[in-house]
Amino acid sequence: MKTLRTKLENCYGIKSLSHTFSFTKSKGAVVYAPNGTMKTSFAKTFNDYSKGKQPSDEYFPERKSTFQAVDEDGKPLNREQIYVFNSLDSHLSSDRISTLLVNKDLKTRYDELIKILAKNKADVLKSLKALSHMSKNIEEEICDAFKENSIFDCLLNNLQKIEDETAPIIENAAYKTIYNPKVAEFLQNKENAKNINDYIKKYEELLEQSTFFKKGGFNHTNAADISKQLGANKYFEANHKLLLNGENEPINSKKKLDELFKQELTRIINDNTLQKKFESLDKSIQNIDLKNFREYLESHQEIMPFLSDTSTYRQMIWISYFKQIKGEATLLVKTYQSVRDEIAEISEEAKKQETQWEGVIRKFNRRFIVPYEILIENKEDVILNDNLPNLRFLYMDREGESEEKSEKMDRGSLIRNLSTGEQKALFILENMYEIENLKASGLESLLIIDDLADSFDYKNKYAIVQYISDIIMEANFKAIILTHNYDFFRTITNRLQLEKNSYLAFKDRRAIVLDKNKSFTNFFEDWKENYQEDISKAIALIPLVRNLIEYTKGISDNDYLLLTNALHYSKEIETLTFRRLVELYNKLFNKEEIPEYLDRSVLQEIQKVAKGCCSQVDEVCIKSKLVLSIAIRINAEKYMTGLLLPEYQEELTNLFTIGQLYGKFIQHFSEDFNRPLLEEVLLMTPANIHFNSFMFEPLIDMSILSLQDLYKRSREL
Repeated sequence: MKTLRTKLENCYGIKSLSHTFSFTKSKGAVVYAPNGTMKTSFAKTFNDYSKGKQPSDEYFPERKSTFQAVDEDGKPLNREQIYVFNSLDSHLSSDRISTLLVNKDLKTRYDELIKILAKNKADVLKSLKALSHMSKNIEEEICDAFKENSIFDCLLNNLQKIEDETAPIIENAAYKTIYNPKVAEFLQNKENAKNINDYIKKYEELLEQSTFFKKGGFNHTNAADISKQLGANKYFEANHKLLLNGENEPINSKKKLDELFKQELTRIINDNTLQKKFESLDKSIQNIDLKNFREYLESHQEIMPFLSDTSTYRQMIWISYFKQIKGEATLLVKTYQSVRDEIAEISEEAKKQETQWEGVIRKFNRRFIVPYEILIENKEDVILNDNLPNLRFLYMDREGESEEKSEKMDRGSLIRNLSTGEQKALFILENMYEIENLKASGLESLLIIDDLADSFDYKNKYAIVQYISDIIMEANFKAIILTHNYDFFRTITNRLQLEKNSYLAFKDRRAIVLDKNKSFTNFFEDWKENYQEDISKAIALIPLVRNLIEYTKGISDNDYLLLTNALHYSKEIETLTFRRLVELYNKLFNKEEIPEYLDRSVLQEIQKVAKGCCSQVDEVCIKSKLVLSIAIRINAEKYMTGLLLPEYQEELTNLFTIGQLYGKFIQHFSEDFNRPLLEEVLLMTPANIHFNSFMFEPLIDMSILSLQDLYKRSREL
């Protein structure tokens, strides 16, 4: 593939994008895309295509989405040729883990077993999410509650409780309502535990005195089960009757039976002594964090006997959920039992062979600096870890100069304690394995690499750069690298020599345009070499030269103060001409030419050039954005100063920033009609003006259209 022609319309927010990438001189291309421009949408579109899905516009689904990716001969790329390298993809799916098994025959059978198990497990998790109202981390929560490594073992070891005929203790309750860290803390409090035990003791006394219920035997839960079974088997419809202890008249309907049981339970729970003990406990549940738990407990006092042991209570909640999906849970356990032994045999055979995983992990551990090492153990039971089977993590904690402690843990425990950057490094490891598969296949592949550098510190960021360099050196790989980190963009461009294949993405009215990265190669050099002929470049130099003087002479230097006056509205700028600026520039840059604009007003020319910038639609022109930002701020400062002077002259002394000026302004004019516009100026322009030649990302990200609109409105102040 020498070229890639792409065309996207109405794909995840991209209304239109057409671009041809050339891989004739380099095997990679890099795109800098400010947040919200196209990066994620571009990657999602390619990811959909690679998986056989039709891209769509999620905001406007009625719009027709089209996608095209063809080579130089107009031939569409095969879906198998595309891989989206996404550092937010936090798990390996079954088709990835299956290739741990080197032997093809073993792999084929292994795939079949895993596919069956994964489908049943997905059904169980979906049902549990609906019952518990938990949207994420549900499996981790279950495993933590039962102290097991997998949901399979949680279900297997509690199967008897799930399958018995007792009714669920908990129904129609969100998990976070009845159990969360605040609830656990409340239940473990010594005083609360005493009140709970007092309640339970009295409750059990009342059970002993009950006509129907008995402590440790027939309780209200058993009663509900009996009623349910009699109803399901049409006991009363066959004209059978039931005589309960203490009752003179036999019962001839399920409704009557339920009423008697409910009355007895209500009598017990409403016992005056029992309610006083509940009130003692209730006084401790006034905390706002326990509001939902308290409301549930008030109407479900029957769960009180389960609260004395927090761990058992937590497990009981999940068992109640399991009971409500008994069929699905039982099926998953039976499926697990049926395939576990065979998977173990396959894994035992596979672990005798050196796998690609070992090679990937060695490379990862050498390259990335993270507080953990990746170990492969436990190949004999691949289904114990859902997301990343066969991996354990050695977390290292250095103490002092030389002593180092380490602790093995599962992936879930590790993830909960890692920083965002460390988590992303782990996700990159998972993608690295897929890259190794592609490499081994020999298939010509296009890699879409989506923002790998985000959240990384510099040492790991450069490890990413080196890894990407290794990738595009492979004979069968081409890569499109997407990022919103300009420093990473520039590093990738230079390190991988992609100067001819680097682009800036920006929105041009309705379309996304990828512009050649020609404007950022060395704009400072262009401005300092040509400011004599182009007055706009002389204006753009003001903040950069001021930075140079700040670093070399300090902020009290007269030249620094001169350039500061050129950036702010004051009486000094009213009379300031370019003569003094040019004298400074010529001295600094060792030049002698005298421009024709020498005696023009700095203030007037800033406004004139900014007005001319309003007719441009060039998102890559830093100069125009900078001039507009300077002009906008001066307009705002002029407006505020005009209202504050001369009455508040003394208060304006020693105000050095627009933020300080605005603070003083709203003290006296808090209801000013233009306050929202002034706040918009503060939000958009200060970071654009105070920048140096190394960090100018705010200007790149800022839309030229937004700055033009703000400038036009600021002129009306």
